[in-house]
Amino acid sequence: MNLTNTFNKLKVVLACLFLVFPIALFSQKTTKLKVTENDYHLWGALTNHQLSYDGKWASFTMNYQSGKDTLFIKNVKTYDLQQIPFGYQAEFNKNSDWVAYLVKERGIALLNLETKERNLFPNAKKYLWSNNGRYIAFYHKNKNLLIHDLVKGEHETIQNVQDFSFNFNGNLLAFVQNKDNKNTVNILSLNKSIKPNSIHKTSQVISKLQWHENLNSLMFLEAFKDPNFIEESHIIYYYDKSLRHFDHRKSANFPKNTFVSKVTINSLSDFFIAKTNDKVFFPIEKWHPKSSPQKERDPNRLEIWHYKDTEIQPRKQAFEFNKSGIKLACWNLENDDFFKITSPEHPFYIANNSHTHFLVYSLQDYLPRFKYGGKFTDYYLIDLKKKTTTLFLKKQNQGEHLIKSSPKGNYISYFRDNRWWIYDVHTEKHTNVSKNINEPLNSSFYYSELNIAPISYPIWTSNDADFIISGQHDIWKVNINNGTTERLTHGKENNLSYTVYHPVSNNPKKRISKTINKTPLKDINNLIIKSIDSTTRFRGIYILDKNKELKTIDYGDKFISKLIKSHSGSTIMFDTQTFDKPSKLVLYNKGRTKLFYQSNKHHDKYHWGTSKIIHYMNSKKDKLLGVLCFPQNYDPNKKYPLIVNVYERQSRYYNHFYTPSFYSNDADIHTTLSLNDYFVLLPDIVIQNGHLGTSSADCIIAATKKALENQSIDPKRVGLMGHSFGGYQTNFIITQTNLFSAAISGSGYSELFSWSLSVLPGFNNSPEMDYFEFGQTRMQKPYYEAMDNYLANSPVHQVNTINTPLLIWSGKEDTRVPFQQSQFLHLALRRMEKENILLAYPNESHVLSKKSNQKDLHKKMLDWFNHYLKDEKAKDWMTQINQY
Repeated sequence: MNLTNTFNKLKVVLACLFLVFPIALFSQKTTKLKVTENDYHLWGALTNHQLSYDGKWASFTMNYQSGKDTLFIKNVKTYDLQQIPFGYQAEFNKNSDWVAYLVKERGIALLNLETKERNLFPNAKKYLWSNNGRYIAFYHKNKNLLIHDLVKGEHETIQNVQDFSFNFNGNLLAFVQNKDNKNTVNILSLNKSIKPNSIHKTSQVISKLQWHENLNSLMFLEAFKDPNFIEESHIIYYYDKSLRHFDHRKSANFPKNTFVSKVTINSLSDFFIAKTNDKVFFPIEKWHPKSSPQKERDPNRLEIWHYKDTEIQPRKQAFEFNKSGIKLACWNLENDDFFKITSPEHPFYIANNSHTHFLVYSLQDYLPRFKYGGKFTDYYLIDLKKKTTTLFLKKQNQGEHLIKSSPKGNYISYFRDNRWWIYDVHTEKHTNVSKNINEPLNSSFYYSELNIAPISYPIWTSNDADFIISGQHDIWKVNINNGTTERLTHGKENNLSYTVYHPVSNNPKKRISKTINKTPLKDINNLIIKSIDSTTRFRGIYILDKNKELKTIDYGDKFISKLIKSHSGSTIMFDTQTFDKPSKLVLYNKGRTKLFYQSNKHHDKYHWGTSKIIHYMNSKKDKLLGVLCFPQNYDPNKKYPLIVNVYERQSRYYNHFYTPSFYSNDADIHTTLSLNDYFVLLPDIVIQNGHLGTSSADCIIAATKKALENQSIDPKRVGLMGHSFGGYQTNFIITQTNLFSAAISGSGYSELFSWSLSVLPGFNNSPEMDYFEFGQTRMQKPYYEAMDNYLANSPVHQVNTINTPLLIWSGKEDTRVPFQQSQFLHLALRRMEKENILLAYPNESHVLSKKSNQKDLHKKMLDWFNHYLKDEKAKDWMTQINQY
């Protein structure tokens, strides 16, 4: 298959169509309606689509601003459709013959997909399917648990249930029942009509029922209070045909003044049984005696800030966590031994997939960060069998996403020096497995050369034999056994970038576990591939068959996303949209692609804008892209105003469809602006290190001038807007040019020197100088080493050159960019009697959260641009003074 010729021909055809038809289309008279604010509620967002286990059914939701959401259940073959008003959180059972879902303020419903029989459980507040799909448990508000057998059509109610959990195979149910002030742990065999097996009874609280990932062993905690300590501790129980327990009070080597905690270290549960079924992992924490209770940090205490401190004072809490926070421990079932996994020196962990090796690390290595230019740590590898701890990686970029375990746990992959490496846990050998790949593997978008991220992350085959990675253009297979690499695509020749689209299979048997890998591939045949053309931004998805041929599923001038597949892989569903065409669900089955559901069917009755890619260069001759959005019902004979919405690389929004809304933010307001007869430009920006503002202005001015080549844009009516980093760029750019007739800046900074010396909760109380030297601002040097650059790139220091009317807005409780930064700019402009207004929203942070404030800001932004770019009369809030 010659993809080069195919794509080139397609590009030529599409280009010709664009040249031939636009004028005819634009000049065509239609009876379409103009979208007004009263129509906004008609549009909804298509979300949460999923396929049943066998791929024969699908569910999805339409969400509306009014809250009148609708759940849809649809047959893939017959298109039989069930609509459930106010339905949400649907989930199919494994057998794909039933679906359960919640109904707002009504309870939980169970629908038979074959007979359409529907049962409502009004008192149920949550449900859980068994992994075999035969049973469903409904947990009621009165703590009664109803177990429904879908095969027999029978159900059983268990009263006063405190907790419950199905095992992996779905044939056993563990539950905790309270009766006569006693808590009993029971295991019910669902396939047999027998009474539950009571395995433990106590007057104490039972929690954390946790089954093994695929076996029938169970763990849980029993609480107890020690009269000498404040916190509650726990006895750990393990059941596998017989019950065993670990009581740390009777363990000789359990650390003193420590207890078994319920608080987790990482986001996933830290209570789990090893895959080898011979160990139980759990968190421990330092106990606080009642005789000397833990005291709150005294706000009146003198703080001593020493220049050699490892962390600054506001970061003390994180520093204390390293010393006394939660740690991971292990109970060895083979010998009843206890040992710690993490420590005060290395409080965080990553487990390999077989739970035989753990990487431990600290977030406080290489501090202060300005000495090292980034976030680095030393990783240490613990071998549980050998009980050894060795240095694994020194000065490695922080982040679990850079380190992956193979599915069977034999290897650990990691990204270092812009290459992919693997570590064999058996031979203890590190190997650069990507050395023969002759294209960049690192992303071209980064803040610091010391913190470069990969383009993609390895996707392993389930047998640990191969993994798949992507480079700048192509996909590569790495064979672990012989070290060979194979190029699977030919993107470079077609100006395409290919990556593996590896969706999570709809498999209800999959359980969340404490691992660091993604769902493995069964094999590398029939890989789903996605592509993007770096010039046109056209996208495609394909199947790479066993002969390494690409079979096109879909390709074109559209945005393709949210791909899912059935467990068998026979059915694939994905979302496609363009700027002017709302989301639709497309099905691919047996080599055919067909429309499955079109959202917002009323959409074609209304006028809408379109969008296209523009190409331009900055003064450094960097080739850049921008998205130019056209006004609704565009007339090429009219003149329109233009609004430039800035951040960093915005061409990624090309062909995104956004519903019109009063509550849109600066990232998606361009649809609403287009509906209000504005052109909107979303340009890409390349930041030059040390020249944050000037390089931004260089790119934005070049992009704007390129857009102005369109004769329908009035060069005297151009606006500029941005939020956060884009707010800063807006503030700065209007100091460099009079190209813009009005501007809006949201939550942007204006004075680099003062902000670089700030400490903000929104950035975990880290010194902002870290962000400045190797973060998004890319200044690379502190103020005292680059005074001229800090001053030259600070809007406040150049307000005398601003002639553009500026609307500034900010949340007064902003924890990311302090309100004072907006205040600085307003006061400086006020002193020079430059036209500006500051909107200070109380009790709001970096992004407005209250609907009333969002709507108010939306209207005021339109008021501002409508006055300065459309000559509409200024609203009262713009002209009245002394509004105290």
